[in-house]
Amino acid sequence: MITFEEFNYYMTAIKDMGELQDKLTETVSEYNRKQNMCVCLVIPSQDYIIVNLIAKILDDKNEWISYWVYKLDCGKKYEDGTITDKDGGIIKLKTIEDLWNLLISEKSGLIKDWNR
Repeated sequence: MITFEEFNYYMTAIKDMGELQDKLTETVSEYNRKQNMCVCLVIPSQDYIIVNLIAKILDDKNEWISYWVYKLDCGKKYEDGTITDKDGGIIKLKTIEDLWNLLISEKSGLIKDWNR
């Protein structure tokens, strides 16, 4: 098991790497438009290794971590009601802390059934 502080550190690094890649891609695209050129920039992404490792450490069988990183774009695409419990209650998944709380709640049996 890892602590919240460790989890926060690694998830923040993943989020920051994604934002940096987005900015770099945008900058290269803008340069191409202005110069009427086609410059390609290939940056290998290793974030999936970290995501899978953290998921394995936390025994994330429902793949919440990859869902938060890739489908919700590190919480940027989260909207209330995206994820609900079996009674229709909203499960918030906007921040790293929300993700941690969901993982811990699920592990402790507080959340058993959900819809996404």
